[in-house]
Amino acid sequence: MSKKYKVYSAYREIGSLTTQINWLKKNLMKLDLTLKKEFLDKKNKELRLNLQCKLLNVNKSSLYYKKKPSMFPARSEIIQKIAEIYAELPFYRIRRTQQELLRQGYKVGRDKIGKIRKHLKLKTFYPAPKTTFKNNNHVTYQYLLKDIKIERVNQAWATDISVPQQAA
Repeated sequence: MSKKYKVYSAYREIGSLTTQINWLKKNLMKLDLTLKKEFLDKKNKELRLNLQCKLLNVNKSSLYYKKKPSMFPARSEIIQKIAEIYAELPFYRIRRTQQELLRQGYKVGRDKIGKIRKHLKLKTFYPAPKTTFKNNNHVTYQYLLKDIKIERVNQAWATDISVPQQAA
């Protein structure tokens, strides 16, 4: 075999391997993360873990991540009681909900109740604050432009003469 033929066959082999790697990468992208993690071999000396993660398109930090267990499935009875209290008394806030749970024999903190209510997306119903009241001593003026049809520029002008109160 000539030297040229060896170089040619080596390049052909490299091209073939590159095509195979690209095909594998494309199809590995479709796999679930948990399945990709199963392919990783931490004890492999020839293929470092960084390279394995790069080939499988997995963040190395995801290998060390431990998911926190959810607090909600373990407390399903309390969740159910909170939902029942909300259904009966939707105007109860966290403190009154806690008092109701204590009456029923459940010892749960306010923070936990708040987290559960937030998780269940339960909002308390209560009247909105009445922030504006009409002062009957103030003079009210008629709207003089009520019956006038404004059809051209500069036909009617308006101004606002209200002044915000300043701190004394």
